[in-house]
Amino acid sequence: MRHRKTWNPPALAVALVVLISHGLASEAGAQTTLVSNTAEPTNGALGADYNQWFAAPFVTDALPRTLTSVTFEIDPFQFPENTVPFARIYADDGTGLPGALRAELSNPPGLQSTDPPGLYVFTTSAPLPLAPNTRYFVNLGSTVLPADQRANWFHTASTVSTGPGAMPGGAYRSTDQGLSWSSIDPTRYFKFAVDAPAPDANVYGLIDALRPAAQALSVDGDPADWNAFPSLSDAPDDVPSDPGREVLSSAVAPLDQELLVLIELAGSPSGDSYELEWDFRKGPLADVRISFDTNTGDQTVEGFDDLGSPVSSASGSFIDVALGANHLEISVPYSSIVGVLPTELSDALASANHRSWVRVRVNTIFAPTHVADFGPFVGSYRLIPTPYSLDPPHPAGLPNAAEAPLLLETPLEGEWLIAQGPDGTLSHGGHWMYDWLRVDEDAFTSDPPQSPDNADYYAFGEPVFAPIAGPISLAEGTHPDQPPGTPGSTSNQISIDLPFGQIVRLLHFKQDSIAVGFGANVTPDDHVGDVGNSGFSFQPHLHLDAWDFETLPIAHPDVFVRLNPGEDDPWQRSVAAWEPRVGFLVERIPLPEPAGTLPLALGAGLLLGLRRRTFQTPRY
Repeated sequence: MRHRKTWNPPALAVALVVLISHGLASEAGAQTTLVSNTAEPTNGALGADYNQWFAAPFVTDALPRTLTSVTFEIDPFQFPENTVPFARIYADDGTGLPGALRAELSNPPGLQSTDPPGLYVFTTSAPLPLAPNTRYFVNLGSTVLPADQRANWFHTASTVSTGPGAMPGGAYRSTDQGLSWSSIDPTRYFKFAVDAPAPDANVYGLIDALRPAAQALSVDGDPADWNAFPSLSDAPDDVPSDPGREVLSSAVAPLDQELLVLIELAGSPSGDSYELEWDFRKGPLADVRISFDTNTGDQTVEGFDDLGSPVSSASGSFIDVALGANHLEISVPYSSIVGVLPTELSDALASANHRSWVRVRVNTIFAPTHVADFGPFVGSYRLIPTPYSLDPPHPAGLPNAAEAPLLLETPLEGEWLIAQGPDGTLSHGGHWMYDWLRVDEDAFTSDPPQSPDNADYYAFGEPVFAPIAGPISLAEGTHPDQPPGTPGSTSNQISIDLPFGQIVRLLHFKQDSIAVGFGANVTPDDHVGDVGNSGFSFQPHLHLDAWDFETLPIAHPDVFVRLNPGEDDPWQRSVAAWEPRVGFLVERIPLPEPAGTLPLALGAGLLLGLRRRTFQTPRY
């Protein structure tokens, strides 16, 4: 890694986050939706082996949630003789009816027909991500047991339990065939509660705390009003002979219609040239670069496509810059640059279309084509009213989009950048495919940057682990690693077979590193090979996807999701099941270490000779 960075969080902001997080946890931490059934269920809709069932809808709120359980208020004696209950979650098919199955729920352990009326919790086998503002269905019914499994299960009855606060509806009536629905008595009803905890309360709390402070910022060169904002520091050793071109730290405040940036320098900024790189659309490359000279006042705005090639350029006056003793304060009104950007970029800046987060880097310039110091690439969620979805939506039109994501463990240790996804321009377009890159704190993938040698890339040779259990159906590992920037054709790869004809693929392994053979059975976390640069690859990275007849959506359980490198990123989220998005950094949440042992992360840091990041008080 080229440099280690240090976060400098303000004590004021941390205190506000604690208070706000507690408030959100108590009010929005779990969603309880009481639903009564007011319409006839569809008889036999799931096939001959199922009895009658009902589908009751619920609509999620504006928060991205993860469903973990559904609590039903039932009388187990209601269920027909020789049947057992089943519960499922379905997606809306677009017409207001149940569509794709999203999750099977497990019955409460030990449930018996003689159990008393009450609340019974049916759980998901894995956390189920729920999209914001989306309609789903909870389904409850009974399955006829084979004769040899019936024993003394449920017996016929004609009433259901009641309880305070439930919504009036109908009642269940048992028949010889199973459950049927009748509104014979509006005082008897059925109800359920969906338990979908709202993650990210700490992120929303920080956004809500910083937004009014950002709105009050003055672009005057005085950093005092930035005390409420965390900043990311660079190692102070890049340009010792020219302090005015040495970046010490950066902080950003992306408002709804304006981007504000504060840069701390080792010396006076007077008479120097700078460039601001700004990623706000797809990531991880910059979409816009604004070059400016603090002496002449010259300013240029350039727009770039998804491959980093320039697509527009204009000169004029676009941004406000204020100079302090050793600070630059910058304001970029979106309205000042949208007119000189191509449509795909200007639309991405519009308030109705913008991505939930931005990443900004300010570099100092020796000459028009020579960077003196790369500043830290600082990410921040937009400081706009909450809640809003922190994960951008998936591209439209992807195959199997209504299917529940296949849950895969992260295949790599440590922190990795999702560099390309289903909307990839270089490849992947229209498919659930993901590229994983290892980056440093300046967002470079090698040291030196853009090195012609694979060995200089942080990802090269890193161990790869099986993300799921299954037999190896393909193991191909003899193809050479080509030099960076010169993609080949045939990749070293493995495929893991899953039930029902599905497979999981991992590609671009280092030559001769694959550690499993055809027919071997792997389990999650088995070492299967090392990251390389074989096949159609421009630099060392890992490609991951899953297939049936088409690619499948995937999710990773129990991960940290970050905008900035390191475990002390102020925007870090802990997500129970995360569907990958381009531009985010992801790392598996480590298991607790046994008492008396050195924490794995700290031990790795010592072995690698890396300085650990620590929170520090603000510099100013």
